[in-house]
Amino acid sequence: MTNRQKEELELEKCKDAELSHSQEISSLISSKLRNRRNIWITTDWHLWTRVEKNKSECHKRSNFNNIIETYQKIDQNDLLIILGDLVDGEFINEKALRDVILSIPCTKILVRGNNDLFNYQFYRSCGFRYITRSFVWNDILFSHMPLENDNKINIHGHLHGNRTYWIPYRNQIDVFNKERVPVKLFDIIKEQPEYAKTIKVKWDKVESVQESVFENCMDWYSYFILKQDPYPDTEE
Repeated sequence: MTNRQKEELELEKCKDAELSHSQEISSLISSKLRNRRNIWITTDWHLWTRVEKNKSECHKRSNFNNIIETYQKIDQNDLLIILGDLVDGEFINEKALRDVILSIPCTKILVRGNNDLFNYQFYRSCGFRYITRSFVWNDILFSHMPLENDNKINIHGHLHGNRTYWIPYRNQIDVFNKERVPVKLFDIIKEQPEYAKTIKVKWDKVESVQESVFENCMDWYSYFILKQDPYPDTEE
C-alpha cells in the first residue's frame, strides 16, 4: 500500500473520529490548570512538505527552524496539544521526526491527522503522553478535522485557515495559523463567537453565513474558566 493510499484511509478515520482517553486527558488538563500551567494548541505543522504535488520527495518547510525553536521554549510543565499533520504523508524518516519532537520539553498530546501515518508505538516513542483521534474536555471536542457534534465547541485543524466548511457550521473553530505558533486554549474559547461571523458553509451546494449557535459564550467561559475548578483534585 502506498503512502497516498494510507493517507486516504487516515482521512476516512478523521471524518469519523472515535473518542479516546477523554477522561485521562481531562484529568491532565485540569491538573495543569490547577497548577497555573499553560495549555497550548497547535495544528498542521507539515514540518517536511512535498517538493512537488503528487511526488514522494519531501523537504523541510521554509520556516522549519523558527517553528521548532518556538516550541522548544515552551515551559516543560506546560501542556501542548497538537491537532495532527506533523509532516506530509510521504515523509518516511522516523528518526528525524522523533528527534525533533523529543526536543520539545513539555507534556505533549497528539490528535492524529490524515498525514500522521506512522504507528502508535512510534508516536509514543516521540514522547507523546496520549495519541488519540479525538477527545472531549469541558464539553469541548478536539479533533483534526471539523466534525458534526453536540458539544459546546469543536476545536480543530485541517482547513489551513480556509473558513469554508463542508459540514453545517455549528461551533467549530480552526486554530491553524501560517506561522504555526501555539495559541492558548482560553484565547481560542473567547474567540469563537467572533470567528463564527466569518464562516462560510457549503452544504448541499448552498453557501451561507451563520452566527455562533450560543449567544452566551462568555457566560459559559466564565463558569468553567474564571470560577473555581469544577473537577476534584487528581494526580497528574
